[in-house]
Amino acid sequence: MNDRDAEQGTVTGRRSAPLAKKVFDGMDALRMNILEKLIEFQGAEGGEDGERIRQALWAAARLIDTALDDDQTAAGLDLSRDDEATRQRLQAITEWRYFTPHPLGDPGDFHVPAHTSEACELRVFHDFGRWLATWKRLDSGLGKSTELLVITAAADGRIVFADV
Repeated sequence: MNDRDAEQGTVTGRRSAPLAKKVFDGMDALRMNILEKLIEFQGAEGGEDGERIRQALWAAARLIDTALDDDQTAAGLDLSRDDEATRQRLQAITEWRYFTPHPLGDPGDFHVPAHTSEACELRVFHDFGRWLATWKRLDSGLGKSTELLVITAAADGRIVFADV
């Protein structure tokens, strides 16, 4: 489980089917635009008004981020089988969760990944009867140089990543 999974806490309002790709992509583009504006405001002086704008941008990004994260479900997927459609969906969910910017728990705080999924050689695959995701940790220093996560579905249908 990653930090984002842990800080999400209780999740409500899950849909039984994912959003249409066009809707998801539009919401994600809006979220990214908001995060880009938030990045611009991070170092800017602006007094009380600037702080209110930063808080509003962060709250909007967080709201959209949570809605999109709620949409990352196993609806329509059979995680017990190895098929290309499932692999592609899990790859997209993994990329979205770990390789795109996200607002964090503290207002105004956000995480921007240092590397792309391509640079880290993200790979999602089915082996030993379960789905796994792995990638190189390019800025790991002397620590763990590869991430390996098992991908499962929780009882409520959300996709869960856990260390192996």
